[in-house]
Amino acid sequence: MASLSDEGTIRRLGKFEGTSLATIYKLVKVILVLGAVFLGAIFALFNNHPVRLNFLFFESPSLSLGFWLIVFLFLGSILGLGSSSIILIRYKRLITKLKKKSLE
Repeated sequence: MASLSDEGTIRRLGKFEGTSLATIYKLVKVILVLGAVFLGAIFALFNNHPVRLNFLFFESPSLSLGFWLIVFLFLGSILGLGSSSIILIRYKRLITKLKKKSLE
């Protein structure tokens, strides 16, 4: 019987039957993305009523409501990631600057 003091047992703590946790993490991410795509497709199919969007000086073509909702959800996600990335970059620069100051 193997105990926790065995070197082989300690090496296997980060593994699940020969599969690394990183592989399991990637598999879970793929399943979540595929699930989101599947739910988005179902959402778009059930919301197929044509909608025309009126902007200030532009009128969009008549496309399904599900399509427009998915487009604006995607654009909002991209804008959110972009704005949070800008803030993270500022903080990383500030941390680097403060580390350099503390070493002087």
